Amino acid sequence: MTQYFTYQRFKLWRAPFQTRVLLTLFNGMIVLATGVGILMYRVRTGLSATGARDYYLGNEGTASAGKELQFARSFKELLDVTHDHAFSQPFLFFVLCHIFALTRVSDRLKITVYVASFGSVLIDLASPFLIRYVSPAFAPLQVVNSVVMSLALLVLLAVPTYEMWFYRETALAAAEE
Repeated sequence: MTQYFTYQRFKLWRAPFQTRVLLTLFNGMIVLATGVGILMYRVRTGLSATGARDYYLGNEGTASAGKELQFARSFKELLDVTHDHAFSQPFLFFVLCHIFALTRVSDRLKITVYVASFGSVLIDLASPFLIRYVSPAFAPLQVVNSVVMSLALLVLLAVPTYEMWFYRETALAAAEE
């Protein structure tokens, strides 16, 4: 696959069929993994700032009937999760951004998506520690960041997939190259 990307005028929509299938299958698995991640986050936090606060700080003093009792996460527990994510998330976004770099969108939009992607990873790694050890006021940051990360993933997956399967350059535009 590298041989196609090294060609200066490589276009996703002109990629060989097998390359488009490979990239589409990869994108599909990322959609599935993201869906599982969102479901997991929903189960843990209810997708709310209060839920995120309770998940990291515990709710021993405020737990009521029908509400699951949660204890504050230890530093070791936070490190266990952060360690895995600190390696996997940047690598995933690097791969997706690399594919996104091959699209026709403007350089300004590309850079915006790159910064949003890696910025959301940084916030995702830091927010549990901020909530647990600095202030529960950081809980809404984690919820907002989840939306930003999901939107970045949506753009990184949808734009290349669209270009691979649905975009076709007009003859006039192709002649100008």
